[in-house]
Amino acid sequence: MKTSFLYLYVTLVIAILCKDANSLPTTKKRSTGTVVLPLKRVDRGRDNIHPQLLLQQQLNNAHRRMARMTGVSEPSEEEMRKRMVKRLHSLPGNIAKRYNVQGTDFTPVDSFSADGSLSFHVEGTENGSNVDADSLAENSLHLDIVGIDVSYTATIQIGSPPRDFSILMDSGSGDFWVGSEDCLSEETDGDGCGNHVFLGNLSSTSFVDTQTPFDITYGSGHVSGTKVKDTVVMAGLTLSGHEFGVANTESKQFSDANAPFDGLMGLGKSSLSTQKVLTPVEALAAGGLINEAITSYKISRRKDGTNDGEITFGGLDPAKFDQSTLVTVPNINKVGFWEVSVNSSSVDGVSTGLDQRTAILDTGTTLFVGPTADVKKIHSLIDGAEPDGNGGFTVPCDTNATVALTIGGREFAIDSRDLAFGNIGNGRCISGIGAADGLNAPTQWLVGDTFLKNVYLSTNVDKNEVSLAKLT
Repeated sequence: MKTSFLYLYVTLVIAILCKDANSLPTTKKRSTGTVVLPLKRVDRGRDNIHPQLLLQQQLNNAHRRMARMTGVSEPSEEEMRKRMVKRLHSLPGNIAKRYNVQGTDFTPVDSFSADGSLSFHVEGTENGSNVDADSLAENSLHLDIVGIDVSYTATIQIGSPPRDFSILMDSGSGDFWVGSEDCLSEETDGDGCGNHVFLGNLSSTSFVDTQTPFDITYGSGHVSGTKVKDTVVMAGLTLSGHEFGVANTESKQFSDANAPFDGLMGLGKSSLSTQKVLTPVEALAAGGLINEAITSYKISRRKDGTNDGEITFGGLDPAKFDQSTLVTVPNINKVGFWEVSVNSSSVDGVSTGLDQRTAILDTGTTLFVGPTADVKKIHSLIDGAEPDGNGGFTVPCDTNATVALTIGGREFAIDSRDLAFGNIGNGRCISGIGAADGLNAPTQWLVGDTFLKNVYLSTNVDKNEVSLAKLT
């Protein structure tokens, strides 16, 4: 009888243990070597900004980012401001009067001319231009000279107890940070950093401040603070005592209450890190939580009416791409960005003749940006494309032109809808392919979401490779 009881007891214990083991998601995720998070597209305040001005914000952002990526002097605030004002002046007066460009100097009492118009003076320029008097600064929309119109965010957990943080995922940088509980905005005279989730001793018992400072400047925005250690959980995988940053000071691009994220995760190589620490994906791989330091992206398109993006750590999600189209090529960037050789490019099957080009693939850039000569050549093959008078181009909003890049011997096409960046009326749209000169990079392109919305992108730190495939 004792033997029968013991048998029943052991059987019951084994059954309970098996049931509990099957209910452990972390163990299951570790066995596959990959984890997946939804990657949400968040559109930021673009409906109240004229497309031409939105374009210039993105060009300024891209110009600055590319300068940093290629190691040349970046454009100054004044240079970017002049470009923005030049584009503002190209708009009809009834539109231009709605805007106040960041950093411009309005002196309405002394600036009315004999005809009653208001002189709009820009710091560092010789001559102002006239707009209607009701464009006084206090009645106009403050217009930043750089901006982020689209963010791709994922939710992770930080601290003890763990709390959700919405994090912007950026393939073009190497640092991870969130706002500090003591965060102050650079532009609001000591005010806080908006309606965000913050991290510090008050909210996390596992928080440790190393007191080591860091300072980061992006294409659009700046943060500074100290390196800390705390628990970070990504799709159920836990990094205990992971080292990253908390920002004590943020520029308005990050501190604004409308910024749809609480921090930023750079997913370039850690050689880019100002903080001199491993990126989270590298730390996951180093800790054996994923097979390799791989990050894969499927980003969504606004015009599809869906928000079905995802980011995968440790591998690729075969459900998101056509496996027969997958190509893997070396990362040729020596610094830590993700850069590939472009075999050739074409428009509607006609070669552009632009050979021996390279493309930096950057989820933090909205446009496809290249040297003016290259951009002119591409648009010369797009039916109905016209210069906009400010170094850019417009295309018919209903264009069906297909611009394609051949990488690793495989042709990847840009959907014609992605060529139409913004509607300016009369059937004309701004092109999503823009120019940025003065970068000493005559064969280098900065390829952002205009192209990346059309492919599945995967980066591998361990093998220093980039993979691309067509979406399913």
